[in-house]
Amino acid sequence: MADVRSSKRSGDRGAPSSRRFWIVLVFAAISIAVVSCIGIHVVVSTRLLRKWVNTDPETLLLDYDTASSWMPGEIRVRGLRVRGSDPNVQWFFRMEKATISVSLFDLLHKQFHATRVRAEGLVFRLREKQKKSETSSAHAARLPPIPGFSDPP
Repeated sequence: MADVRSSKRSGDRGAPSSRRFWIVLVFAAISIAVVSCIGIHVVVSTRLLRKWVNTDPETLLLDYDTASSWMPGEIRVRGLRVRGSDPNVQWFFRMEKATISVSLFDLLHKQFHATRVRAEGLVFRLREKQKKSETSSAHAARLPPIPGFSDPP
């Protein structure tokens, strides 16, 4: 009879430690999720994201008035402005208000992939780069202005 009681007691000791393990695991998972949400919000709501992206403003420039991200993978932004160029073209777009869903998996690989964009007040401008000597004044007058780049390109 003593053996049965001792085995019950040793079984009881295993249950609380197993339960404690699961409680700690759930608490850790929730803590990681909360810290991640706060971290992403801090990155987009401060100048930190712009500092990381704007290393070469002639190639790519990101700016916005305000942004927040309280849901993982979703960014709400106002006054978004993005400008870029390559050897052939210059481009610019502005969104007055946007909700952008991004792939968190791609962000882990340092790639930005917008899976869904809902925007208001979209403006998009694109123009080819040409030598000033090859551009007539009539053609140059029709090229859209792009903030931060000379006219004509």
